Amino acid sequence: MNDFILIFRKEFLEVIRDKRTIFNLFILPVIGIPLLLIFLSNLISVKSKEASKIVIKPFEEYDKIENLLKKEGFEIILSEKPESLILKNKNISGLILENNEFKILFNPKSLENYREIKIIKKVLVEYKNEKIEEFFKKENIEKPLFLDYEIKEVPIYVREGLNEIFFLLIVFYFLIILLQSSIYPSIEVITGEKERKTMELLLSYPAKKFYIISGKLLTVVLLSFTSSILAILIYFFVFPKILFVNVPPEYKESLNVYFPSFHRVFLLFIFVLVLAFLVSSINMVISSFARTFKEAQSFLQGTLLFWFMPLFLFLFLVPQVDLRISFIPVINFIYVTKLVFEGGKMFYLFYLISILTNLITFLILFLLLIRLFEREDIIFRV
Repeated sequence: MNDFILIFRKEFLEVIRDKRTIFNLFILPVIGIPLLLIFLSNLISVKSKEASKIVIKPFEEYDKIENLLKKEGFEIILSEKPESLILKNKNISGLILENNEFKILFNPKSLENYREIKIIKKVLVEYKNEKIEEFFKKENIEKPLFLDYEIKEVPIYVREGLNEIFFLLIVFYFLIILLQSSIYPSIEVITGEKERKTMELLLSYPAKKFYIISGKLLTVVLLSFTSSILAILIYFFVFPKILFVNVPPEYKESLNVYFPSFHRVFLLFIFVLVLAFLVSSINMVISSFARTFKEAQSFLQGTLLFWFMPLFLFLFLVPQVDLRISFIPVINFIYVTKLVFEGGKMFYLFYLISILTNLITFLILFLLLIRLFEREDIIFRV
């Protein structure tokens, strides 16, 4: 046991002395990303204060629509060729009337245009209603009541669970941080030893390989888990205040974060810890095959990209919880998180199968790691 403590202490000190590791573990996810979001939020705020621009090709009675658009904060530009102006500036919308049909022109690459299109549609409906009113008054006909029917969106808020968009963001963000945060410690404890020519000296120490590998693994897990927990706390307590500053008041209620019961949060932390062991063992196995720090970095960054496809698939295309997914390591975290915040009868069964799946996968990888350390052609590959 003393050997294990000595090796863990050695590995931990070596990792935290590396500036690259500290930057990727704490500076980037814990400080860098929130600062980036503050910057982006300020850009959005500046953009929202600017008047939206729309170019109109003059037509009969266009001045009525022009007045309605000005009330909505639009800056009006008149042109016989709206398309040319839109091609030059993607944030400008356009409006033309051809063959008794209004056409709203916009650049699909501009997110701002999607917001403006809704306002333009509302203005056109208002203009159409005014024309209907004028017609009935002119013909001295009583307007049918059904023409006054209005459609109103009424959100029903439930003070539990998690907003779907917020959930997708938090799970994707957390998984990426968890996968990313173990990369540099894994490289440092395996490939770093090779580059420093200290691997031979370490393995000559009279300690069992189990203790040596366990000490290295615990170092990676501890740093990865700490970074992930800090990142998730920042996401909960900082991101909502940054990201939702410009959200209309009527939608803010649905974006609030509501915490589940303490025992479910505790179970989620246990699951994250198991996941940290699994992800760290994956990265350490891959690092074992690299000869240099740069080569290991290329291997592991490529592995990170490999995770993107299944994460996107299960986050956005498989929204329903299925017991079979509990047998898929790492991916089952998505649905464990969903069940933690939303409840459900199958929560404990799904949780138990998922955590056992990740534990078994971790044990297989840990045994593989021990076997790799016994192979000199791999562990001393320089």
